[in-house]
Amino acid sequence: MFHCAALVRETGKKKEFYQINVQGTENIVKAAVAAGIKKFIHMSSVAVYGLNPPDGADEDTAFQPCGNLYCDTKIASEEIVWAYHRYKGLPVVVIRPTNVYGPHSKPWTLRPLKMITSGKMMLINDGTGLCNYVYIDNLIDAALLATKRDEAVGQAYIITDGIALTWKEFFGCYAQMAGKPQMRSVPAQLAKMVALGMEITSMFTGKQPKITRQAVGFLTKKACFSIKKARRELGYRPRLSLEEGMRMTEQWLLEEGHLGKTKGKQK
Repeated sequence: MFHCAALVRETGKKKEFYQINVQGTENIVKAAVAAGIKKFIHMSSVAVYGLNPPDGADEDTAFQPCGNLYCDTKIASEEIVWAYHRYKGLPVVVIRPTNVYGPHSKPWTLRPLKMITSGKMMLINDGTGLCNYVYIDNLIDAALLATKRDEAVGQAYIITDGIALTWKEFFGCYAQMAGKPQMRSVPAQLAKMVALGMEITSMFTGKQPKITRQAVGFLTKKACFSIKKARRELGYRPRLSLEEGMRMTEQWLLEEGHLGKTKGKQK
């Protein structure tokens, strides 16, 4: 059984995050125990390490609650899953992916593409922070490997494509697709000042800020996650390169009309 559902946003209402990410997970693990599920694959996130993870973070790195609703509720949902493994015998395998891009990905494909095409994309410090990413098909490969190995029960695995790129390089792939390779950049300090203003404004309007100070810190962080454990114990090898993943992503975007006008003009 795979549990992949979650509310993925930078900000929002605490109650909504808790109901979906925490209570929703508990409802599912209860049903899994009652049904006698043979293996429960829980799709967590490297967000459990907070927005300021150490370089080289692996599965032994401690959880870092940081006040971000997504990060903190992913920690809480994982803790529920582990509790049901320890006390109810639920055969659990936890997968902790990094930024998942590819067809249908709203946060790491559709949203950045929309920002680029609208001219709203702003790199921070010239996009020199590091992006840890995984193409959706590679993540699925890892999840399926976890179902085939009994020794994976009771274990957690970080999953990435094995390398990290700068944000300028990663977002640059979408910029090339959109025919807008030039992206503006702002210094981190200015970005934090703008984010603070947006956060204050959101307190009065109730609308989500377009960027937060935590997000600025996340986008300027230079840290890589380790997938040594997944390689060693699951036999995981990222099958598709960034070039292949982006090519298939572009094909999907074209088919869905997200690049239609831009590509039509270029051709």
